[in-house]
Amino acid sequence: MLTRFDLNFRVQTDLLRLSLLQGSSETALLRREADGCVIVLPASFRFADARHNAWLRRVVAGRLREAAIGRLPARTRMMAEAYGFRYFNRITIKDIRSRWGSCSSLGNINLSLWLMLLPGEFSDYVIKHELAHLDEMNHGPRFWARLDAMTDGRARSLRRGLSAYFTEHYGRYR
Repeated sequence: MLTRFDLNFRVQTDLLRLSLLQGSSETALLRREADGCVIVLPASFRFADARHNAWLRRVVAGRLREAAIGRLPARTRMMAEAYGFRYFNRITIKDIRSRWGSCSSLGNINLSLWLMLLPGEFSDYVIKHELAHLDEMNHGPRFWARLDAMTDGRARSLRRGLSAYFTEHYGRYR
């Protein structure tokens, strides 16, 4: 996921604004702005270079992690309270590439830092999905009924929309 970048790479959602800019110095810079940040690349940065792309992926992932830690746990706690969950041991932000989130039988919720690339309605869907697993640790009818109740009957359409959005903007997730 996101192994190749170019100057058109943008994150412009209600959760985060992030863009890339080719710089003129030999030093990279993270320029924070009121509504997000810009990663200013060194003048020698080459998108065709696999090592440069690996470095940029780490930089982008670091910024996404920072933003996710600042926003997603609070959103999860707020939703848990709103939907009456007596919930989990902890919320962890991880660089999960195989799924958007998970919920353990101990009540630990893991969320992918890549959720920050999504509009809020889709990241909220993932959080609600994991919260629903606190009641139902499977994807059976009771799980979907619980999730539908939390999403005004839109659980499956949100799941499809999330997949379509990510594929359209960033390619396949995995």
